Order: sequence, then C-alpha cells, then structure tokens
Amino acid sequence: LGYYPEEETWVAEKHIEWAFRYGIQFFAYDWYWDGKQSPAEHALKAHLNSTNRDKLKFCLLWANHSEVPRNITEFDAMVDYWILNHFNQKIYYLIEGKPAVFIYSPTQLDQNAQKLGQSGQSLLARANSKVKEKGFQGIYFVAVTNETPSDAVETKYLRQGYSAYTGWNYVTALGNYPIKDYDHMVDTYIHIYNAASKTSGQLPYLI
Repeated sequence: LGYYPEEETWVAEKHIEWAFRYGIQFFAYDWYWDGKQSPAEHALKAHLNSTNRDKLKFCLLWANHSEVPRNITEFDAMVDYWILNHFNQKIYYLIEGKPAVFIYSPTQLDQNAQKLGQSGQSLLARANSKVKEKGFQGIYFVAVTNETPSDAVETKYLRQGYSAYTGWNYVTALGNYPIKDYDHMVDTYIHIYNAASKTSGQLPYLI
C-alpha cells in the first residue's frame, strides 16, 4: 500500500474492516508515555472515532523502552490516564474480565523501577490496586519477550506479576535483521510455538 496517514479516520475504518473480515479480534496499539501525556495516539484516536469501531476491540502495548517512569508520580499519572481514557471504552479488550496491557520490555520496567527503590513487580501491583479502586478486577499484564518459551521463563514472569507472556518479532532475535526469507520466518515461529506447547503451562503463552 505504501505510506498512508494512520491518523485519518478513513484509514482506521479500512483497517478495522479488513481485520474484522479475516477474524482478527483486536489491535494492540503501541503506546508511549512521556511522564505527563501520551505523545503518539493518533492511530488509536482514529480507531475510536471510526464509524465501525465496534467491530474491533483494542488494547495498549506500553512501549516502555525509555527512562519513564522517572518517579512514582509519573507512573501513577500514566495508570490514571489508562483508566480515564481507555479502560472505560466498551471496546477495550479484556482477558478474564481484566483490561489487557502488554509491556514491551519487562527488563526495562524493572530497571527503571529499581531507580525508584521499587521493582517491576511492585509497580504492576501498584497499578492493579489503583484500577481495583475504580471497580476493575485488575489489569491483565502481558510480558513481551524474545526468549524461547520454557518453564524457567514462565516462572520468572509469573513471579514478576504477569498474567501471560508473548513474543515480539522472533526473527530479529536470530540476527541479520531485516533480511530473512519467508520460509526461515515460518520455521522460526513454528520452533517457538512448539517450545511453548511443551512447557508446564503455569503461565499462558499468547500467540
């Protein structure tokens, strides 16, 4: 298709229609927080303004590969923003009755949290407490990782407070990105999915 203006409603409507037609249930939008506001929500806002928005749910993938949160105030403000602007949308994607939020880098979250005398686990627990105060059951946090699924990986993310884990572009983890042929990509994903099927299943793996 070439370049297109994802901030335009008509583009969002076309994307929603295509996704709906082929059985896709939701989009996870990359979402950024600069400490006070979200600087890049144009595609998501176009989705919410679309006439056919009810055909496709959405959730957030917090692109946390930055120094934010730099303090607890910034973190709390972000969670409040989620509650007031997104979790209250009827088309927000829920898993087990909880709004789903994907965390791009659990490692980065933990590193930032340690600078605050916290841990990634304690920040997730803090967020869960805040949303429960507003009547939600909690947040369904999903850890995003390029690690091959295993019992050890599942134990790690379960202890950190995640409800599930999933992958992010596994081909890049093998090097030589972005030059990979399609067959190699398919083989890589099949390898990952086979590994996920052989764990004890203590933490759900989302495909």
